[in-house]
Amino acid sequence: MVAGERWPLREFRAHFADHPLVWHIAHRLVWAAEHEGEVTPFRIAEDRGLADASDGDFTPPPTALVCVAHPLLLDGPETWSELFADYAILQPFLQLARAVHTLTPQERAADRLPAFEGLTVPIVAVLALTRRGWDRGSYDDTGVADTLVRDAGDGRRIVLTLAPGFLPGQFDTSPTQRVVHVHLLSATRTRLPFGTLDPVTTSELLADLSALTG
Repeated sequence: MVAGERWPLREFRAHFADHPLVWHIAHRLVWAAEHEGEVTPFRIAEDRGLADASDGDFTPPPTALVCVAHPLLLDGPETWSELFADYAILQPFLQLARAVHTLTPQERAADRLPAFEGLTVPIVAVLALTRRGWDRGSYDDTGVADTLVRDAGDGRRIVLTLAPGFLPGQFDTSPTQRVVHVHLLSATRTRLPFGTLDPVTTSELLADLSALTG
């Protein structure tokens, strides 16, 4: 959902809807079929058929791509929340109740996010980002890592720079870090405005930074 991974309809059927074990988790999520620019949310019904938000039968086009629907892909997640409540369906992770974040007009036009700069954060919060899709950046000559990097698609990267940085495996020597800046870089390392990110990536980035800075 966060990474936006898509599967051809045949693979979705084989690995999720028709799988004897995975089905028990998959039917507790809202999915989306993308075809020719249109996104249609649906769920896997109890009979393993597909159903739309009104609980009617849904048949995706054969060439559709299927993904776990982020709330931003849903036109009114409240409808789905009510439907799942009626069926007493408990979700395996936050999907419909997931918080959605947006940039201000000024942040969309900027190539940095001043709201997070200069804040001091615990190293454990920094390391927690590696479980949310961030990777450690390059190391300097002394072995110190002072960046975390997240893929943003199309060769772009979001780079979080920290000070003083940390030595892997020796986190007690740097229990806190200061956020220096957050940049969005192109494949050629040119700074890009954050407004060039898609809404889902933007929302998840801001969720990560909010979790980091507490």
